[in-house]
Amino acid sequence: MDAEKGGKLIQYVYHTNFNLWSRLPPMKKSMGFTEVLNKSLCRPIEQYVEVEKEFPKEFEGFYIPRCVSLFRCSSCCLDGSRECYPVVERNISLEVRRDHGNNFVLHSNEDSLRDRPQRRKNRRRRCEK
Repeated sequence: MDAEKGGKLIQYVYHTNFNLWSRLPPMKKSMGFTEVLNKSLCRPIEQYVEVEKEFPKEFEGFYIPRCVSLFRCSSCCLDGSRECYPVVERNISLEVRRDHGNNFVLHSNEDSLRDRPQRRKNRRRRCEK
């Protein structure tokens, strides 16, 4: 029975990955020199940045989403003595949520029953006149 569950899981994962790969544009077998050169020029490219690494002391907990997409300088310069750096920078605001994993107090049944005063079940109350 466990083997059946494992088999279904593997089929599901394979099926999911197949669907993801089928949505990608077809890949070329090779790229020409001009295309390679244009893709490797010094320019901002999309990178995924961990929010916690950008603001390490700001918050204790975790962020949702954990990573955000930003355009940052990356790639190589044609000349090895040069370095890719931003000419213009601007700040943008991205909405993320913070969660600090709330701690709750758990009451066990034994503690609750031990401290509870005993009551009489069939106790009748009398009204005063």
